[in-house]
Amino acid sequence: MNIVTSKSEIKLHFRGRSSDGSTFVDTWASKALYGESAGKPEPFKVVLGNGILLASLEKALVGMTEGEKKNVNLSAEEAHGRRRPDAIFPVDRKLFPEELQLQCGMPVTGKNAETGDMVPAVVLAFDDESVVLDHNHPLCEQALNFEIEIVEIEEVSAETTEEGGIDRNSQ
Repeated sequence: MNIVTSKSEIKLHFRGRSSDGSTFVDTWASKALYGESAGKPEPFKVVLGNGILLASLEKALVGMTEGEKKNVNLSAEEAHGRRRPDAIFPVDRKLFPEELQLQCGMPVTGKNAETGDMVPAVVLAFDDESVVLDHNHPLCEQALNFEIEIVEIEEVSAETTEEGGIDRNSQ
């Protein structure tokens, strides 16, 4: 019997709901929110340990077997944490294209000048000089519930993890 380890490549179905009751991901749905499937439901394929899933969610998956179903509840701290005031700050309005019609609540993405990483944010306020951005995760402050079903488990070689993995420290 295959058992999920911290280095497994797995296919799973999962539905994630936030503490306000809204669904933010659902691979059982005919149209998933993150492009996991478009049309018919398909399981999500991921290599554990590459930083795609929350570390606390990965920990809950370890030890599961093919076909097993489980509910996982994560506190706000275990999920995306608490709102950080230092993640809300103004940037120069000139960083945005002139033709962009900014709106409060609008999601935007920029590039971190030091790392080159893409950084998502939400516009909180703006004027002709600056734009106040919130870089906190949209689901921070919320407990999350995941309904999970393991569809398939494969053990991954060290080369696959190194080649296709994402360095958790870079996020």
